[in-house]
Amino acid sequence: MSPLATELPNGLTKRNRLAALGYRILENKFYLDWLYTDVIIAFFKGPFAQAANWFNQHVLDRIVNGTAEVTKASAGVVYTYVDQAAVDGVVNGSGMGASETGGLLRRIQTGRISQYAALLFAGAAILAAVLVFAI
Repeated sequence: MSPLATELPNGLTKRNRLAALGYRILENKFYLDWLYTDVIIAFFKGPFAQAANWFNQHVLDRIVNGTAEVTKASAGVVYTYVDQAAVDGVVNGSGMGASETGGLLRRIQTGRISQYAALLFAGAAILAAVLVFAI
């Protein structure tokens, strides 16, 4: 819009500096466009973006890489000492114990009923002795 459409040739903004200033502020929409594009957006595109990039590369990446190194090291320790030694040791030990117990019980299992009766009597006598002496 041309200034002639809104201002008279000898209007108030030509005569009064305060009115001219108010008119210029209103004409530029309180300088909000300038504030947004030249100050706020320029800050986020320039110094803020550079600072965020530096923080990402020097701080966050080191944290992530350090976490990966610690995880790899602890995984090796857990695999060697917990999985291989403890867990596999318990599983292999229980299997070996069951095998050895089966071997011992195989000798006792003869198929003769009189031997089974003698073992039953011996177990009952031991249990009775434990109860008598314990009380």
